[in-house]
Amino acid sequence: MTWFKVDDGFWSHPKSATLTNDAVALWVRAGAYSCQHLTDGFIKTAVLRLLGERDAAGELVESGLWIEVPGGWRFHDWSQYQET
Repeated sequence: MTWFKVDDGFWSHPKSATLTNDAVALWVRAGAYSCQHLTDGFIKTAVLRLLGERDAAGELVESGLWIEVPGGWRFHDWSQYQET
């Protein structure tokens, strides 16, 4: 079993402080999903419908928390903060 690590300063970080609740929920759900399914921070486009809304994914990209890549999205700096 793996754990998705969330820093206690996440709520007030400049990248996350202005996110909607939907975007924060997506970030947390996607992180837990990625740990459970061992995707190393990659979220496939097809999986997004299980986790949240496309608008929320756009917010995460705009804030710099996610990077849009072919086939989906990748958490920014996943391997720096999460187990791979």
